[in-house]
Amino acid sequence: LSIIVEWANVTPSSAKRCQCLLWALRLQVTEYLAEVHAVAIQRPVEILIMYDERSTSPANLAAQLIPLYQLFPMILTVRPVAAGTCAYYLQKNIGVQHSRGTINIFVDSDVIPDVGWLEQILAPFASPRVQVVSGHTYVEPTGVLGKAFALCWFHPKREPGPAAPEPCSHLFANNLAMRRSATAGPPFQRLQGDVRGSCAVLAAELKHNGVEILRSPGAGASHTSPETLVELIVRALAHGRDLVILSRHLQQYGTSVGQVQNHRWRWLTSIIRIPTAVSRRFRLVDTSVSELPIILAICALYYGVVMLGALATALYPERMLRWIKMPGQPEYLG
Repeated sequence: LSIIVEWANVTPSSAKRCQCLLWALRLQVTEYLAEVHAVAIQRPVEILIMYDERSTSPANLAAQLIPLYQLFPMILTVRPVAAGTCAYYLQKNIGVQHSRGTINIFVDSDVIPDVGWLEQILAPFASPRVQVVSGHTYVEPTGVLGKAFALCWFHPKREPGPAAPEPCSHLFANNLAMRRSATAGPPFQRLQGDVRGSCAVLAAELKHNGVEILRSPGAGASHTSPETLVELIVRALAHGRDLVILSRHLQQYGTSVGQVQNHRWRWLTSIIRIPTAVSRRFRLVDTSVSELPIILAICALYYGVVMLGALATALYPERMLRWIKMPGQPEYLG
């Protein structure tokens, strides 16, 4: 078993979340190894931390990993792996090249797994037919921005509790488990420039090859929302740009132009329905009625800028690829 953690999303403001992730891994790996202790020598665990040595000091990273180094040294390996200047998806691909496990689990440095996450994402692999299991990533509803994105962003809502795994058509690279045999080569394709959406391409490739994706609702992990207005606008422009560029990549897997256009229309109508959906579900994230107008305004602003980014990309694709840059290429599209 290999757990691959990208370190591309780490920023000074997210350092605390990274520590929470490491402690969550410590707890859950401990529980996992305790349960399989009798066969642990045959089922060792390794954690690979993929980092960019330009922005991360190996000595500082090693100090952060001390709580993990102290766990079961005979059967748990913690390895920082220098990934050069590679960004988000390429760090994951390099992690696969260095991993030794028959199952690779991908988790991001800015998500925090829920209690029982590791057990829930691994449980479906008891069947040898299961190749890919997607966890359930949701936005942590902290503050007004967090509540707005928990209600209207592309990540699903938090599940109330564990539920049976079910087939699904999508996945997120920030909370994903795959058998090494699921893909013939590196799982994540490099798209144009720093366009995100390799998750969607991977899901289309798996479907094209007849590989079923299971979603484990109990394998929950919380994700952050944009923290400032500037970050919101840049993410929204990148979101709109990526929707346009991504649709072209999906056509190679049998997605016709008509289906892509239909997908865009469904996406547009879903945006139009956001005010109604938010108004009906706002109490699910402990939102007061007084906060509702602000949340609706945030949602309208975000998706208005998304549409602006999509339109600008349709007219000036090369310029949008040059202008919109996101540090670390974090996961927005999946």
